[in-house]
Amino acid sequence: MKKAALTIALVYGIFSIFSFIPFKNDEITSKRNFNVCKKLKGNVLVYVVFVETKQTSTWDDFDINTTRDSINKAVKWIEKQAIKSNVNDLNFKVEYYRNDTSQYVYQNLNTPVKKILSKPEGALEINSWTDKIAKKIAGVKNRERLIAKLRDEHNVESVVLMFMVNNYYKAGYSYSLNTQSTDDVEYTLVGTKEPTQIASEIMSLFGAHYMYSHPSVLDKRNRAKLKEIFPYDIMASPEKPISQLYVGEITQYYIGWKEDINSEYDNIIKENKYKY
Repeated sequence: MKKAALTIALVYGIFSIFSFIPFKNDEITSKRNFNVCKKLKGNVLVYVVFVETKQTSTWDDFDINTTRDSINKAVKWIEKQAIKSNVNDLNFKVEYYRNDTSQYVYQNLNTPVKKILSKPEGALEINSWTDKIAKKIAGVKNRERLIAKLRDEHNVESVVLMFMVNNYYKAGYSYSLNTQSTDDVEYTLVGTKEPTQIASEIMSLFGAHYMYSHPSVLDKRNRAKLKEIFPYDIMASPEKPISQLYVGEITQYYIGWKEDINSEYDNIIKENKYKY
């Protein structure tokens, strides 16, 4: 995987509802069962790296501990939702990078993430930045080698690689990168402590699609229609408390919790264009 590529997510539009005959179609979306994070089942390692830059706040013990609490809340919520969806083999293990002297790593980024990703080649810049972090914390060439190392050390197939930056007192953001390509491994970059957004980014790596006004989404009409039909899906309402949300039927299908969905969604789910 030498080329860097990014498509943060796909959003699907809904136009009409007719029949209720179950169907099975793995080609409905290329994001399903794809790349490193395939189906959200079995043993999953969430590996979190706290990162400082000139563009973000510093990490102190309070911020790190409260962020850990939010991450733990997010993964526990996903596990409970899995059981409700009759998926009984999902188990998360959360690990945090730290060395002998620090719980975080410094890797400078001269420009805010949002501004970088607004540029045509911005994703490549973020990929390069996170590769440097991987080399610094693990002595490996890039994120791909870091994930391979983590897989071996923890004996897991799926690794959620999460880079956390501290946006305390600033607007939070979250992005999942390389979810549509096998040219590079997927990972998530999170600048918020909200459990809802953390959970949705984890699920995005496994195929879930944004149903809200995310910077990567271009088709506002279809996105709005999805949110209208699934207002309390985790991928639709990041502004709501996680306790009010659930994993809807389409999201369950995307992440591998359902092998089929009703044919009412067969012709009404269409691939939309994204900025990245």
